[in-house]
Amino acid sequence: MRRVGVLMVVLLLWPAWSIGGALTAPGTDSTSARLAEWTRSNGLSWAVSGLEQAQYKMNPPKVGGSLAGGIPRIAPSRPAPNQPTRPASYLAPPATTPSQAQPPLPGEGSWQTLVNVHGEPAIRAAFLRLALELGAQTGPRDVASGTTFDDVAG
Repeated sequence: MRRVGVLMVVLLLWPAWSIGGALTAPGTDSTSARLAEWTRSNGLSWAVSGLEQAQYKMNPPKVGGSLAGGIPRIAPSRPAPNQPTRPASYLAPPATTPSQAQPPLPGEGSWQTLVNVHGEPAIRAAFLRLALELGAQTGPRDVASGTTFDDVAG
């Protein structure tokens, strides 16, 4: 019986040490978020995903609503030059990205210049609301952005 007890202590020591490290790591995540990330990184992603889906089905988001403040607008870091060094089509932003959430907000999916290099757009971003399920209410943290980089150094 003593050997079984020693074996149990040895087998439980590693997870206890590992989970303790995950819970005491720097950051602002909640205990449940830290445990979920620890579980995912230790090969149990399927269990976390199943539990998250069950929780979502038991507590679905409200239908409708709006995003407080709308889509973020960012002012360019430097004005574009009067005489572009490349054709105008080169400086044109990518096509607007369609929103999953309907109806789209003004400016949603439109590419905005974040950084100019030598007076030309180098980094652009488009902001979109996330829609996990059609008709799901979006909250203040449910905005995603995509980024594109243009080679303007050459």
